[in-house]
Amino acid sequence: MSDTQTPRLTDKQRAFIDYYVIHKNATRAAQLAGYGDDYDTWRSVGSENLAKPAIRAELDKRFATRAMTANEVLERVGEIARFDLGEYLDDEGNVNLGKLKETGLGRLVRESVPTREGRKSRSQTQTRH
Repeated sequence: MSDTQTPRLTDKQRAFIDYYVIHKNATRAAQLAGYGDDYDTWRSVGSENLAKPAIRAELDKRFATRAMTANEVLERVGEIARFDLGEYLDDEGNVNLGKLKETGLGRLVRESVPTREGRKSRSQTQTRH
């Protein structure tokens, strides 16, 4: 293997990477990837895996594709601050999901829950009580 080639990752290592990206916890990722059956093993393997150059490179690549620039963050914050869910409600107070999808703002709705009175929706700017 030359210096420019990346060592092949095992299926467990790929699973570890997938779970680490989700949980950002090496111990938990090792457990879910199927390494051993006790906490000490998971902790040890998790730490070892994070030190392996091939795994680190794949994690760096995955996190780089998920990262946002400062301008993207400011743009998103602005969208959230200006978002008015009322613009997307029908006469009965139900969210018009089609209209939201057309405008690309569907990501700003955190949840839409069916109730006896229809659907109750909460945007990203609203807090739970």
